[in-house]
Order: sequence, then C-alpha cells, then structure tokens
Amino acid sequence: MPKRALESPTTGPGKRIKPCPEISEAAVARPVWRTGQQEVVTWSSQGEVPTVNICLHCAPAGASGRCAFVKVLACQAKNSGSHEVLVPSGLTPGQYIVRIDSSVNSSVVTDSSEFAVVCAGGTPVISGVTLQQPTWQGGSRQQVTWSSQGEVPAVDICLHHALGRRSLVKTLVRTARNTSGSHVHVHVGEVHEVLLPDGLTPGQYVVRIESSVNGAVLADSAEFTIVPTGALPAISTVAVAHPVWRTGQQEKITWSSQGEVPTVDICLHRAAASTSGRRNFGTLAKVLRCKASNSGSHEVLVPSGLTPGQYTVRIDSSVNSAVVADSAEFTVECAGSAPVISEVAVRQLIWHGGSRQHVTWSSQGEVPAVDLCLHRAPANAHGRYALAKVLTLKTSNSGSREVLVPVGMTPGQYIVRIDSSVNSSVIADSAEFTIDDEHRERCVRYALLLLGLPSACKLPYALIRKVAVAAATD
Repeated sequence: MPKRALESPTTGPGKRIKPCPEISEAAVARPVWRTGQQEVVTWSSQGEVPTVNICLHCAPAGASGRCAFVKVLACQAKNSGSHEVLVPSGLTPGQYIVRIDSSVNSSVVTDSSEFAVVCAGGTPVISGVTLQQPTWQGGSRQQVTWSSQGEVPAVDICLHHALGRRSLVKTLVRTARNTSGSHVHVHVGEVHEVLLPDGLTPGQYVVRIESSVNGAVLADSAEFTIVPTGALPAISTVAVAHPVWRTGQQEKITWSSQGEVPTVDICLHRAAASTSGRRNFGTLAKVLRCKASNSGSHEVLVPSGLTPGQYTVRIDSSVNSAVVADSAEFTVECAGSAPVISEVAVRQLIWHGGSRQHVTWSSQGEVPAVDLCLHRAPANAHGRYALAKVLTLKTSNSGSREVLVPVGMTPGQYIVRIDSSVNSSVIADSAEFTIDDEHRERCVRYALLLLGLPSACKLPYALIRKVAVAAATD
C-alpha cells in the first residue's frame, strides 16, 4: 500500500473535525409578534449543541442596559435550527429579543435582533385595588376587589409589608382566574378565597394584585392594619437538654411562645463570633424540622457528617420569620472522626464529551454521601471556579465513581469538585485537566493517516467520533 503524505489535522482538506460548540444567527421570522400566535425562531450552530433553550427577554434600554428575562418559550428543544413557539398572552407591549443557549452549556449563547410584541387583546393593566375592611385580624377571611383591562388571564393576590420596599409576606391566592377586565370579587366560600394567616406581626400592610404571567403588571391597595386576635406572637427561652451533642443521637429542644404561633421551623446554625459586640446569627447548617407543631418541645436527630464545633438552635414561626429566637451555644461532636475529603484525582488529563471518566478521592470521618460537580477554571489568577455541570448527586462515598462527560462543553481547563452531601464545608478539588473534544479525534486522524487509510475528514463524523470515544475509554 503506497504511503500517503501526512496532512495537518487542522489545515488543507483536513478541516477541524469538530469545531467548538457555538450558536449564532438567531432570528425571528417576523418583526412584529402578536400575543397568542405561533412564531418561528431560527438559528445556526456548530460543534456539539445537542439541545437548546429558547427564552424571551425584554430588549435592553440604552447602550449599557441589560436584557431582562421574561419567559421560557422552549426548554431542551432539539437543535434542529428552527422551532415554533407560542407568544404568551399578557405581555407588556414593547421591544424584545429571543435568546438561545445550549441546554448543557450556558456560555454557548446568542441573541436575536430586537422585534416588537403587540397585544392582541389590549395592553394589560390592573388598577383600583380596594379592601372591604380597613382592619384585618389573623385567621379572618376578607374580600378584595380590583379592576383590569387587556390581557390579564389570571392574577396572584399577595400580602406585602407597607413600609420600605414592600417585601412579600405571604401569597394569599395564586393564579386566580381574572374575568376579562370586569370587577372581580373574592367571595367567602368560592375558589378565590383570601384567608389571612394567623401569627403575623401587627402593623401596616398592602394587598398586591399582579398578573400571574407578567410581574410588571400590578397594583397595590391602600395601606391597612393587621391586628392579632390575642397576644403578640413571640418565641423565647429556646434551650437544649445537653450542652454537648453527638452526631447520630436524638436530642430534645424546648422553647416558650405566646400569641399566634401555629407551627415552628427548627434549624441548626453554626455559631459565629462577632467583633462588633453584636450577636452574629451564624450560618445555616441544617433544617432539623419544618412546620413542627408548636408544642414547646421537640426531639430531633443530630445529622451525621457535621463539622465539630459550636452551634445554636433557631426556632422561628413557620408563618412569620420575624418571630424567632435562638438557643445558647452548645458543642457538636462527631461520633466518628471529623469529616474530611482529600486527594481528588482523575485518571485521564484530557476528557471529551460523551466519554466515561473515572474519578477517585479519599475521605475520613462522617461523609455518608458526596456530590461530584464539574467546574470551569478561571481565566486569571483572581477568578473563581464556575459551576459547569453537576455530574452526580448524593452518590455513595465509595472513594471512586465513573462519570459521563457532558457533550457540548466549551473546550478549556476544568476541575472536579467533591463535597459532602450533608456538609458543603467538607470539600476538595482535583487538579486542573482539559476538556477538548478535538484532541483525541486529531490523534485518531493521525493514526488513520499513518495506516494509509483515507483522510479522516472524508469519513462521517459519527464514525470518527465513535472511534475517538472507544480510544479514549480503552
């Protein structure tokens, strides 16, 4: 067999076997969209982009503005180069763009040019929110009235604090049917019933009515007062039975309360010293119980895998996070040794999409399960590793695991991060390695040329890639 002249794997007839993943040329078929209609979106792509997300964003205001997310039009759609989407009802008329990104790699993204959205049924507006009573009591049912026009198919009825930024307190009714712009009443006994929760802090509030499909379409009532039916809600004198807790054991917690505190959440927090002389609430370590009956005492299981040290228990009202109290500090000790993960290693220093790779690690102490995540290396010394993909969650801590490398990753440097599934402060990273789909395939192509076979670029990519994957996992 005569020898062939070797060709460069990236030049001449040997074009790049597979380019980096990229999406480009996003476009809409028509410059004006009408709500409720079907519209076609097209795009181009190269490299491994198996599926895409198609999202609607408000166009940026000004040269320095940002595109504001509005709606997911399609999730994990087949990367066919075109897709028909339904324009949602209830949008605010204006300028929009469509953003298309790889479902497996959010850094592979492109935007369409701007286009206009107009409402088939008129611009959505909510107004005239009024209450039947100027004073509400916990546990009572109240009537709310509002007006609307245009496309407001459904509304959310929410309770907000009156002062400051009017932070959300409670969603009273979600996705209530809105009867086409007429006055809508929420009557007692009907499906749209507004029940005021027990246990709220007395004070000034507003009711906010907003479109369930467009958070920019909303209106607030005038301020009104919420008063308790009994004493003010309060929690106090939180205490633990033992000054030292051991993981895996049952421990008893007690507390006192007054007023409307129907249920409580019981959480374990890491104690933290404050240099300013004020109490530092520390960081959440574990939710021990959610919506427990407010009986004044509860028995909890101390989770395995905690870092030994000082902790507190926090008890707060399940319906009012402002009603809260902490225990004094106590010590948590591990029944085994302190949890540690170390020596994370990958078997191969070059990975490519679709291959299976072996990851190993060491651990000691209480590490019942681990999470394995792929992180992108920073571009410079001051950057941070960015999460690229969760490879597996809550896998048995066996010290090794075979993982599937996602297809469509941007070539570059990565690490595998392993952390305890019950304690995110117990963590270790592998050394950096490369994800590059072309590297192995270039090697395969050289091999084919050395064997005197036809140039790899003339063979179907699927065949070349199959050989590459087999070579990489052999």
